[in-house]
Amino acid sequence: GINAEYMGSAVGQPLFSAVWFPRSQRALSTSILFFATVLGGGVGFILAPLMVQKPEDTPKLLTVQAIIGTCACALALLIPAKPPTPPSRSSEMAQFHLPTKFFSDIKTMIRQPQFLLLLGGFAGGFAILNTVAITSNDIFNKFSYTNIQIGIIGSGTVFCGMFGCVFISIIADKLNKFKGTLVIVNSLTGAAMAILYIMLTPDNFWIVVSCVFTAGFFGLSSFPVAYEVGCEVLYPVHEAVTTGVMTVMAQWLSIILTTLEYYVVTDKTLVPAGAAILYFVVVVCFASFNGDLKRRALDDQQVSSPTVMIVHR
Repeated sequence: GINAEYMGSAVGQPLFSAVWFPRSQRALSTSILFFATVLGGGVGFILAPLMVQKPEDTPKLLTVQAIIGTCACALALLIPAKPPTPPSRSSEMAQFHLPTKFFSDIKTMIRQPQFLLLLGGFAGGFAILNTVAITSNDIFNKFSYTNIQIGIIGSGTVFCGMFGCVFISIIADKLNKFKGTLVIVNSLTGAAMAILYIMLTPDNFWIVVSCVFTAGFFGLSSFPVAYEVGCEVLYPVHEAVTTGVMTVMAQWLSIILTTLEYYVVTDKTLVPAGAAILYFVVVVCFASFNGDLKRRALDDQQVSSPTVMIVHR
């Protein structure tokens, strides 16, 4: 049930942005929605230890979570399905789309090598960051960092990622340089991982913090941008199908990479070094990507009547 809720929020972010925002604001909207999900999860990690002191307190925590989730869903019901005036040509043309055909859309994705390159970079970056996050306690405990220090690292990474999502998405939207943005931010994330491995000692706490914050700022910010690019490349495939497949593949790769790390890597301090190497593969995927931004091209077109632009699969 929890995974279904996460998947629903993930696939709905670019769709909401496409319906409600013009092309110059879509990446920013998706970034804010993306990180709202991450921030909500972070609040959950803080709430659980505060409320659960013994096993008998677990139902109380679940009740509070259910109340919060129900209230959020109730507020969402107040949002109309679409704005009175479509903000873009692609939003206007969405009403003319043929019904979604899932298996046909999957075939379209498989036959799109540019999308597969994008998917490889997105899923790889997601899996790498997730594996490092899961292993972080093992890494930092080996150097006798206190719980307060580890808490500073964790919470600071979340907030740096939040600001990174907003900042990077604004740049990508304004400059219309999505490929370059993905290459640069993932290169900087890989460099931060490499420096983290080199400087990972008990006496370099604030240098370590800087490296982790940098990785969070740039690493997390690439995900909503990649979501937007995926929707652009596969247009007119429905945004929910595109982001759903991207999220599922990223989750599966994350499970595989985390499992390999758990059974193969005995010295957890080597994880940042491995992450830096794997980020090179991610950067190569994004650098090799050369897909067309079809939805933006549609928004640039001027037509006299909406019916002229009916989209066929």
